[in-house]
Amino acid sequence: MNYFTLVKKRSYEAFQLLKEAKENVKHGIQCLPPSKYFAGSCYTYMKTLPASSWERAHNNCLSLPMIKDANLLAIESIDEYEFIERELIGLKSGSESVSVYIGLRKINNTWLWSNNIPLKETPVYRFWVDNNRDILAYDCGILWLARNTSVITPAPCVEQALRPYVCKQTIDRCYNHSSNCGKYGKCINLPSMNSRKCQCRFFYTGDQCEKWSSHGLQVIIGCVIIVIAFIASYILNFDRSEDSWSFRKSTYEQYQM
Repeated sequence: MNYFTLVKKRSYEAFQLLKEAKENVKHGIQCLPPSKYFAGSCYTYMKTLPASSWERAHNNCLSLPMIKDANLLAIESIDEYEFIERELIGLKSGSESVSVYIGLRKINNTWLWSNNIPLKETPVYRFWVDNNRDILAYDCGILWLARNTSVITPAPCVEQALRPYVCKQTIDRCYNHSSNCGKYGKCINLPSMNSRKCQCRFFYTGDQCEKWSSHGLQVIIGCVIIVIAFIASYILNFDRSEDSWSFRKSTYEQYQM
């Protein structure tokens, strides 16, 4: 195999791998590196591009190249918290520690995630430690990790030192919502619309496929009408055959007499 043939083959293989990766990303089963996949979302630890403020970190997530609709991390479950702690950032040893901006901010004295869910209403509230209640400037949330421990805690929104952060992009919106379509529907991702929808069976409709569809009702009504018509036709034909049999019987009896 000559050099040009080898280059052509390798280029084709690389193209196929890239094509496959893009398809996997499109269908919510893979993330583009250096992101990591977990539970329907891609997570990017921005360690090499730290930010000087929470707002800058937030804007950087929104404008990530090759990644659409990413946002500063909102942690919604214990499993997700442990993934961030162990898999994405990694556990710390010795005196090493790190703190990262996350999508948590105090608005009107209420701590809200970037998806507008109050911190107190999420399972990870158990990791919340607020030792700075008297410091009014501490209005942004960080995840602080050290040896054998980690907490979510307030921090200044603007600092002199640069701080890393985590961006989250949901690519499979059906991952945690497949049951919302009920037993008569199937959740379908809509990547171009950054959304999802329920694809209902023929006889059903509604946001959760909980209602009879107009087409389904028409088919059912049509089937009922056909069955009624068939039964009525059968009864009429049966009556006619009975009358015919009675007529033949009476004629035969008269002939015998």
